[in-house]
Amino acid sequence: MKQLQIKDLPFATSNYGRCATVLPIFLKFSVFGTRAALIAFDSYRRERGRLFNIDGVNSTWRRNMKSILMGAIVASAAFVAPALAWEGQKVACYDKHWVPATYSTEKYLEYPAKKKWEHKDGQMVKMYYPPIYMEKRTMSKPGHYVLRKAPCN
Repeated sequence: MKQLQIKDLPFATSNYGRCATVLPIFLKFSVFGTRAALIAFDSYRRERGRLFNIDGVNSTWRRNMKSILMGAIVASAAFVAPALAWEGQKVACYDKHWVPATYSTEKYLEYPAKKKWEHKDGQMVKMYYPPIYMEKRTMSKPGHYVLRKAPCN
């Protein structure tokens, strides 16, 4: 079978040389049959490089359009946001105050009171020692914030 050359095939391109306009004309007017025309067109596309690469052309266009559209959306959101703000009236104002935790304490006796005779400065002295209590602290309510009414600014 004879190897097809591009110069042997009748086809036409648009001004930009897009693949979308070449392929239908290629298949419609090809005298060599559909399979042969596709093989020849594929080799022609490989020779020409990116000229007929639809993905490359469209992906660049898509990337540019995405960045333009995102910029337009962000800019419009920045201008529209103040217009959408709710213009209400102040009814009451409150300040936030911290209330510390409250603890419950229990005492329990560690050492009872005692009286003891001791020798001091050459004489006997009766000493009194008070009882010793230990304190156990338990948190009954954790610290929290409370809103208190305040004048509005």
